[in-house]
Amino acid sequence: AARIEDPAQGAVSLERLALRELRPDGVASAAASGFAFRGTQQDPQSASLGRIELEAITLPVENGEFAPQKFRAGRIQVQGAQLRDPTDGVTLALGEAILRDWTPGSVTSLALQGLQLAAPASGYGQLEMSLARLQVTGVDAARTLDAVLGGLQIPDPISGTPQRLSLEGLEASWDGQPVFALGQLLSEGALENGIARG
Repeated sequence: AARIEDPAQGAVSLERLALRELRPDGVASAAASGFAFRGTQQDPQSASLGRIELEAITLPVENGEFAPQKFRAGRIQVQGAQLRDPTDGVTLALGEAILRDWTPGSVTSLALQGLQLAAPASGYGQLEMSLARLQVTGVDAARTLDAVLGGLQIPDPISGTPQRLSLEGLEASWDGQPVFALGQLLSEGALENGIARG
């Protein structure tokens, strides 16, 4: 249990932290729970995090800057995250997010639950959005990102491995008035013997 207070910056607290094999470019595993940040009255930002778990993380830095193409992750799990900025009218909340196998040649999976966002829409009022669930599986996300950043063609799906996208409960409102709702969206496709079907 740790707590740091600075009248000019705010207060930070952390209930628990565990690290294994911490390196300059990553960590073998880490877990933290009960993180909270509260700003000052002049800058009333706040952030909280129920729990985060990391496995086999590589955060490479080249020439003093983060190199996203070389980022690797075995697993990242985030639970109960919230960010509030009353000055700019921004609120972000996330129930849970799990990312697995972000490695070139591996099948990456991503799952989100309970995402909520509220933010001003460039002087046109307040925009609010919520997403109940999102699941993406079967995509070589590391190689795909590398291709996008390098201006190359996105790699073909891994043969025989279905790519699946499932989205549920997407809603948006503008100044309290509903403007968009999508109950469910499901997309699935696979590449077999050089033929893509979905």
